Amino acid sequence: EKGKKFFTAQPPESILGILRTQKREIEEKERELIRIIASLETRYSGEKEGIKVYKGKEGLEMLEEIISFSSTPEILIVNPKINPIGAQKRKKIFQEIKKRLGKVEINEINAKIEGSLIIFDKVIFFPAGKQEGILFS
Repeated sequence: EKGKKFFTAQPPESILGILRTQKREIEEKERELIRIIASLETRYSGEKEGIKVYKGKEGLEMLEEIISFSSTPEILIVNPKINPIGAQKRKKIFQEIKKRLGKVEINEINAKIEGSLIIFDKVIFFPAGKQEGILFS
């Protein structure tokens, strides 16, 4: 019949499939935007590069936040067992990085230094036995 349109019903699960596809696309766009923002922040940061000390619980939380915005998926941890940011907390941070960048590669080594290091696009040194971290950027 001329001028009439016919539609066929789709299973309800197909709506969920469409929604999941859109969610994946949005997450990919979010990761790309965060990469761009991180890149712009490093290029146009008002802060001068140098050394900054973060002390106490609040300081460690700030360092956790800085690590979670790493612009590189490769992370090296020296002496992870004595790092004041616990293994579970680090795992959560690394999952955030993986979600944002699409992958994360963690390497852990032990060395004869009095403290712990986390090396990514910045370097953080945690002196042994102290609740502080020194950020080198």
